[in-house]
Amino acid sequence: MFSWPILPIMMLGILIGMFIGIVPGLGGLIGMAMLLPFAIGKSPEVAFAFLLGMYAVTTQTDTIPAVLLGVPGTVSAVATSLDGYPLAQKGEAGRALSASYLASIVGTIVAAAVFIVFLPFLRALMLLFASPEFFMLTMLGMVMIGSLAGDFVLRGLIMVGVGLVLAMIGLSPNTGEPRFVFNIVYLWDGIPFVPLVLGLFAIPESIDLMVRQTTIAQKRIDATKGKYSGFIDVIRYKWVVVKCGLIGTFCGAIPGLGGPVAEWFGYGHAVQSAKDSSEFGKGDIRGVMGPESATGGQKPGSIIPTVTFGIPGNPAMALLLGYFIIIGLQPGPDMLTTKLDLTFMMIWTIVLGNIIAAILALLLQPYLVRMCYIRANVLVPLMLGFMVVGASITTKEYGDIISFGMFGFLGYILKHTGWPRVPLIMGLVLGKLAEPYLFITVDRYGASFLWGRPITVIILGLMVLSVAVPLYRKRKQASSSESPKAIESDRGVVLKPWHDVNWWIGLFFTLIAFWIVYLSAGLSLRGKLFPWVVGIPLIIVGLIHSCQAFIPRLYSQRGSLGKTDLAKSFGGSLTGVSHAVLWIVFLLVCVILIGHEIAVPLFVLIYFAAHKEKIVFGAALAAGTWAFIYFVLQKAMSITFSEPLLFRLLGL
Repeated sequence: MFSWPILPIMMLGILIGMFIGIVPGLGGLIGMAMLLPFAIGKSPEVAFAFLLGMYAVTTQTDTIPAVLLGVPGTVSAVATSLDGYPLAQKGEAGRALSASYLASIVGTIVAAAVFIVFLPFLRALMLLFASPEFFMLTMLGMVMIGSLAGDFVLRGLIMVGVGLVLAMIGLSPNTGEPRFVFNIVYLWDGIPFVPLVLGLFAIPESIDLMVRQTTIAQKRIDATKGKYSGFIDVIRYKWVVVKCGLIGTFCGAIPGLGGPVAEWFGYGHAVQSAKDSSEFGKGDIRGVMGPESATGGQKPGSIIPTVTFGIPGNPAMALLLGYFIIIGLQPGPDMLTTKLDLTFMMIWTIVLGNIIAAILALLLQPYLVRMCYIRANVLVPLMLGFMVVGASITTKEYGDIISFGMFGFLGYILKHTGWPRVPLIMGLVLGKLAEPYLFITVDRYGASFLWGRPITVIILGLMVLSVAVPLYRKRKQASSSESPKAIESDRGVVLKPWHDVNWWIGLFFTLIAFWIVYLSAGLSLRGKLFPWVVGIPLIIVGLIHSCQAFIPRLYSQRGSLGKTDLAKSFGGSLTGVSHAVLWIVFLLVCVILIGHEIAVPLFVLIYFAAHKEKIVFGAALAAGTWAFIYFVLQKAMSITFSEPLLFRLLGL
């Protein structure tokens, strides 16, 4: 690893990976796809150093925009932003960043240690898992995350169901039947993940910044002090970090799970292992360290099934497996015997890459935290511009832009009405895996897998505990009831349920569940198996939620939702929010009509002029944005976008 030319090649890959991680919408998969052609023709040692050097650090530096801006650089940093961004707003960005770097390093080292110690037993262990165990694991993940909604456990479970519904859109993996596509070709492959995640989590932060018109940090940031505090935090919560690293390793070793699942499992463990979880989502440092350690651990873990069974641990490993085939490397016993040096080099490249990236990021941290003091009028147009570019990379169709906007506005409503967004993402991610596992399990074992296989029984018990433990802690702490808290008007009158926005949201999702079950009736038995398994429980949970929100206030003193109450429900001034929404709609329409290359720089310039910022500075940023899109993305990285609609209509 330290010989010529391996180390310089690995450093080049690390620098590219740091850049890819910072830019929202890119990530390890896109980076692997872009760099793979340059690795072909090189020796395996050089190619692995280059590709894995890049791949190792994308989830190291994606923490930077997640913490400083609330915009995850990749989908594997969404959980990190839940507590990292509030810490930045409190003036503790340096603490959050340094803690995330060290936790990620610990996670990768834990994974490497597991690989070394348990290498002789890994094959036998993985052979114990079949489709019933994999299905129950996906269920465990969703139930665990759904139960982390604090006082609103039912809301969390409903949002898991909504994520599963979104995962079912497209062609059925079992029968090939189109489900819930409504004759829209774009939906046949399902809703792309990147535009949904960016919209759901990034647009709400952008709207809030536009409404507040302030910098991200509300307090002065001491980058140096924060660095050492972050290190101390990792030492203080060392067992949480180590256990999350083990969780990430396990998730990486199970084909198909990958970074986002490991991240949410790590976050879930950090929450459930805490005696007081009330600060999670508001700026708890454990909410940064847990997912970062798990995400760091899953990367070495994903190498295990790739080199052992030839089964890629995640999509990026699938591309690396393609490189194996191209150069004639055969995954299997040879990679654990005669070519064991290559396997260990892959592991240690990821470990060393994380360490080097952390050192570089720490050296640059005093400059990076200055992003927290950029004025909203300067930061917002750049954030929105790069986010719409990142959201459009997935399928390069107009639907990506529309999905980005729609889920952005949905995310804003959910954020400011107390509905958790994390379970929705978990349902979407794991729903893609759960349905094939369920079909194979039922087809092969029937219902007996629930009691006839020891591992599934253990996992079922963990599912029950995942719901029971939060409820027990809530009751022990004498917190509020599970039903939504009553909203009071300015007159101090408890509102009727039909004047409560949250009641309507719960009812809306319940009606969607009814609709899904109804539409599924026309499908074949195999095609409607998963929609009914999801839809019927979702109806039950939704009705329970609606009754709990409805009955206690049915006979309360009459009240109505006034303009002030409505503004509070949606995060502030209705006028400010509506103006922010119009700006976002304007950007999305311009991108569809005239394309990214013109629309994004034009939006930056117009936004600067409208908010009376220095027009020369705005023109310089607009020019830099255009140069980045044209020269870096389109020319250097060969990324193409959808043809502008106006150009298509005019035949240009």
